[in-house]
Amino acid sequence: MNINLHVKEKNHKGGHKGHSLADFVNKSAPLIDRKTSDVTAQREEYHLSPDGHLRSQRMLLNGKPLQLTKAGDIPTLDPVFSDVTSPISIAPLSIAFIVLPQFVAPACV
Repeated sequence: MNINLHVKEKNHKGGHKGHSLADFVNKSAPLIDRKTSDVTAQREEYHLSPDGHLRSQRMLLNGKPLQLTKAGDIPTLDPVFSDVTSPISIAPLSIAFIVLPQFVAPACV
């Protein structure tokens, strides 16, 4: 089961109208820097989940087991790239970290 993030907003008739998270964010601030808008915008997704069952001692990052390197260092954390306008799906019993590299927040400019 996947969960799609949606924001509900009241319409002019008093009912609720569903929108995607990207639609909601685009209304409040530009989602993509105008300099990069001619290129398909990508987001980085990091999905952390247990390996098999909730009490597993092994964790998966984007479906791959997380293991220390032979030197005992943290491994390279490679993201999954997705189109910024596609829905965000998060599997049950997992957590996701989403990075929007071209996000423009007016307060931070």
